[in-house]
Amino acid sequence: MLFFVKPESYFRYFNLNSHRFKEARTKAKKVLKKMKKQLLVEKVKPSEDTRRNNETRDVFFKKSRL
Repeated sequence: MLFFVKPESYFRYFNLNSHRFKEARTKAKKVLKKMKKQLLVEKVKPSEDTRRNNETRDVFFKKSRL
């Protein structure tokens, strides 16, 4: 038996301009942006020692102002 299949429904998964593909591409772009931001944040974050020093310094200054 032969079934006549709409070419759209058959090629939906292969057509690069289809709605699903566009959605997937935008999602992937968003995820990549988030990952890049995360990487930048991790690079910029100071190491534990410097952060601890900064916190103690801030506490010291706050106490001295009081």
